Amino acid sequence: MEDKMNKKKLFVVIHLHSPKEKYWGVLLKYSSAGTWITGINLKGFEEFINSCYGEISDEINFTTSFFPMYRVEKITLDEAMGEIPSMKEFFESKTGKNLDEIVKSKIENVEILLEKNG
Repeated sequence: MEDKMNKKKLFVVIHLHSPKEKYWGVLLKYSSAGTWITGINLKGFEEFINSCYGEISDEINFTTSFFPMYRVEKITLDEAMGEIPSMKEFFESKTGKNLDEIVKSKIENVEILLEKNG
C-alpha cells in the first residue's frame, strides 16, 4: 500500500498532536516511521491565499516537513464535500492559479532528495 500511495500526489490535511496542529499540502511519502509533506500550517491558510493574488510570482512558500508517526493523529484527503470545495479548489478559484503546476517543480526536487536518502 505504501508504494501505491507514494506514486500518486495527493493533497491532504495532516492532524497532529503534541502540539495540536494541522498541515495542508502534498503528501510526499508515508511509512511506519512518519510522513513527509510539502505544504503549510493551516493557521496561515488565508494569508497564504492572499499572498498569491495578482502579479506575484508563482513561487509558493510551501515548506517540506517530516512528521514522526507518533505525532500523526490522522490524515484526511483534501476533497470537496457537496457544495463545499476542497482547499485546493478554493485556492484555485480565489487566485486563478493551477496549484498542481505551481508545486510540480518543488515536489520533483524534494522527491530526488527523498529517493537518495531512502
